[in-house]
Amino acid sequence: MKPLATEHIYWAAGFLEGEGSFGFKPKVSAPKVQAVQVQQEPLRRLRQFFGGPALKRYRRSKDETHQPIWLWTLNGKSAIGLMMTLYPLMSPRRKRQIRAVLMTWRARPSAPRYRRACPRGHPYDGMDINGTRTCSICSNACHKRVMMKLHADPARRARYLAYMREYDRKNKPARLAAARRHWKKLVADPKRHRAFLAKRLVYYRQYRARKRRSAEQVGVPRTRSRLLTLVAQQ
Repeated sequence: MKPLATEHIYWAAGFLEGEGSFGFKPKVSAPKVQAVQVQQEPLRRLRQFFGGPALKRYRRSKDETHQPIWLWTLNGKSAIGLMMTLYPLMSPRRKRQIRAVLMTWRARPSAPRYRRACPRGHPYDGMDINGTRTCSICSNACHKRVMMKLHADPARRARYLAYMREYDRKNKPARLAAARRHWKKLVADPKRHRAFLAKRLVYYRQYRARKRRSAEQVGVPRTRSRLLTLVAQQ
């Protein structure tokens, strides 16, 4: 999108000062800027300058003599950016509305894809096979808790193993079929195939680094050849 001229920003500030509103969407609580008009031309200009979905048409009453009204909305991060841009140009009343929206928006936790640490505060240092970021500290702790519970209760361990065998028996054909379909799509799209291999390579390198760190901490040899060498030396 091309940078807007100064006169366009001033025009948008004046128009939204009189015809706009600043708040949140009721169901998803996303920041929202909207304007309602009988004439479409100013709303089309706003959509041209700042984006947003297509204009929505509403009829105020069943009387055909009444003209329909048109609604322009801008949601999410785009609405926040527009509020910050127009804030110095608005009246005190509009500034209070924008300030309330911004303070509420800033007080919320960030979306998971923007977070740098897990809910317990540990930094994300890994990635699973699906490309989802993981925390090795929490993952290892969860795995240890599960294993300790299974080893402490033989009956529970037997039920767990029986469940896993039954799960594999039922879902293995479907998983194999899904894997074949996924692989055919990757082979048909070289760009997607390269991206998938690069993601798997990152995951493999991170996995090897974690295994190396854990082996060094407990003094376990990193490779089989190193283990055989140590055995031979003893």
